[in-house]
Amino acid sequence: MDEWSRFLQAMEELKLLLEAVGGGEYCCLRHGLPYLRPSLLARQAFCEMQVELMLRRGVEKIVYRDERLLVEAILEARRHLVKAPSRPRIAISIPLAALVDSVPMLGRPDALLVEKGRIVGLVRLKIGSNRVSRSDLVRLYSYGLIVDYSPLPSKENLNLLLVIANSKTDAIGKLQALKQAFEENKPLYRVEGVHSFAYDRGYALQMLSPYLQYWVGARDLQASPSPAKCSRCELRVECPLHPVDQVSDQQ
Repeated sequence: MDEWSRFLQAMEELKLLLEAVGGGEYCCLRHGLPYLRPSLLARQAFCEMQVELMLRRGVEKIVYRDERLLVEAILEARRHLVKAPSRPRIAISIPLAALVDSVPMLGRPDALLVEKGRIVGLVRLKIGSNRVSRSDLVRLYSYGLIVDYSPLPSKENLNLLLVIANSKTDAIGKLQALKQAFEENKPLYRVEGVHSFAYDRGYALQMLSPYLQYWVGARDLQASPSPAKCSRCELRVECPLHPVDQVSDQQ
């Protein structure tokens, strides 16, 4: 069996896992969530109390989308790969599911870079500040862990690419430029706005484990200690730990 045949077979395994995770078969985490998403972990990195308040209000208590739509995305990508198996490098976008240290996780990077039947990189788009924040890294390495623990074959030193753009139009252009550079085997660092990080499982688990422990009930809630964050939080009026008048006094 060649590399692409193994990759297509792994996509079938991924489809089954996605149906199980998306359908809540590994439920439940804190607040009854069926799985975690990188976007939720990124918000948690900003402030855990903010996430807690959102979940109490039911803001985040939503399933990703109908899992049938996610499965269809995998099937469509699989059909596309079957038609072009001779291409050594291809960029695709599919939803991923994995059990990371027994914690169900689901996410969809903006692109997966696949070379000879193995994922060698993933792409995350960001529109806004050029500063790479802690939340950006948590989200990026969350995707890395999902790829690593998913059924799909991946390179050990996976390349995590954060592409920063100043608008949706700019983001689309930069993503297309990155995909073209990859498929033509050109240096990706030359694409404007690309920040590259080397994935390491040990480092990623060390970064994410404190956040995951909260969701499995292994530790209590920890709020952000930063008054600057509180001043930007849309839920600060409801926060029992950082009242608005206290935040104002500290500014």
